[in-house]
Amino acid sequence: MSKANIEFNPEITNNDIVNNRRIINGKDDGLMQVSPLKHPFANDIYQIMIKNTWVPQEIPMGKDIEMWESADQITSNEKRVF
Repeated sequence: MSKANIEFNPEITNNDIVNNRRIINGKDDGLMQVSPLKHPFANDIYQIMIKNTWVPQEIPMGKDIEMWESADQITSNEKRVF
């Protein structure tokens, strides 16, 4: 099995490589187009989706931990649910 002969070309950017991909025996539909963005509405939807997602590292959990450890703020049934 032979390896492809790939040479480094500093004039070709990653965007050039990605934007020049083609479907074998098919028409280019622009799905691989990275820059400029072909469908700007998709980025708007993506930004909304990101705002609706959170990870524990982004949320201060100090008060929640205090409530969890206290005996009078959360019942054992409530703790069992979580």
